[in-house]
Amino acid sequence: SAFNSSMHYRSVMIFGIAHTVTELDQKERGLQLLTEHLLPGRMADIRASTRKEINATMLLSLPLETFTVKVSKAPPDDPAKDLESTAWAGVVPLQLLAGKPVAAPDLANGIAIPAYVHKLR
Repeated sequence: SAFNSSMHYRSVMIFGIAHTVTELDQKERGLQLLTEHLLPGRMADIRASTRKEINATMLLSLPLETFTVKVSKAPPDDPAKDLESTAWAGVVPLQLLAGKPVAAPDLANGIAIPAYVHKLR
C-alpha cells in the first residue's frame, strides 16, 4: 500500500550558535580547509585568494554543541497480507555520483584535467 511506502535516508540536525569568522588568517585557513575537503589537492593547483576575495566571502563557525544523526537502511516492513499480493516490494538504491568533468568555456587549450578531479569519478 502507499501507506507502507518509505525511503532510506540520512539526516543530521546540529544545534548551536553560528559565529562569523572575522579574523583574516582564520578565515583564510577555514576556506582552505573547506576547499581541500571538497576537492583534495585543489589548493596546490590554484592561486592564493586575494584579501578582497576573502573579505567578500562570509565564513561561519558552528561549534557542535548538540547533534543527532538518523539513518534508515532497513528493508521494507510490509504486512504479511501485502506480501501475498502481486505488487512488487523492495528497495531502489539511489546514488550521487560525480559526472564527467566539463572544462570552463574560456579555459586555455591544452590544460589537462588534474588527477584530483579524475579521482572523484
